[in-house]
Amino acid sequence: MQNSNDSYDIQAVPAFGLEEEKGFKPIAWDLEAAHKHLLHFLANKPKALLQHVQRIHVAIMDEDNAKIYAALLDFCLVLGGKGQAIRAEMLSLATSFLTEEQLSFFLERAHTGVTLDAAAPSAVYSLFSLGLEGDRTQLEEPCEMSLWSELNWGAIAALLK
Repeated sequence: MQNSNDSYDIQAVPAFGLEEEKGFKPIAWDLEAAHKHLLHFLANKPKALLQHVQRIHVAIMDEDNAKIYAALLDFCLVLGGKGQAIRAEMLSLATSFLTEEQLSFFLERAHTGVTLDAAAPSAVYSLFSLGLEGDRTQLEEPCEMSLWSELNWGAIAALLK
């Protein structure tokens, strides 16, 4: 019998899908290849927590601030207000690699979690925040908006390659 909250269930799936890759951290892959693999995987399965944790670890191993911050942001966006303990654990691993602005963003939301409407610092590698920053203040003049169907998805896909 299906649970009525199935759309909110968090998925746990095997690691990188290779026989020699059974742990959280890649052994046979270089870090860039592992990062790309995880980006593509999470774009298709955003609730796969194991891959989010792997992505954070890969970014930390690479010591890349932008990748670490984006991986942590996406992880927190997927969890929302849930998983406070694992959010805190991942933040503690990444703390020394984050800027003051990025760290304070997560610390301010430590108890409530990160929501889509939060004005986050720019995250160019983020899958779910679309790398946007800003706030929800109303504009004085109306602005032109594009529908999702009108976006240039080819260019967006090219950015992920």
